[in-house]
Amino acid sequence: MWRVRKKDYFGIWSFPLIIAAVCAQSVNDPSNMSLVKETVDRLLKGYDIRLRPDFGGPPVAVGMNIDIASIDMVSEVNMKEGRGEKQGGV
Repeated sequence: MWRVRKKDYFGIWSFPLIIAAVCAQSVNDPSNMSLVKETVDRLLKGYDIRLRPDFGGPPVAVGMNIDIASIDMVSEVNMKEGRGEKQGGV
């Protein structure tokens, strides 16, 4: 009832292996590099690195989350007193 013939078993595993081998060869093919270069060049055509995206539109809100992993030991011995000193002098 649940027998798997050798021919069917081979067919199930051979197709994915053949596809993987063909894809691996096509990735390493140097002729694909020209296609990749053309695609990247087309995407970056008219791009100016000095301008932010959507330049001329409304300001872009930028948010940040900072997670502090640890704070090292604080020692009062190495601290400098900032009160009463003149600014700019050593």
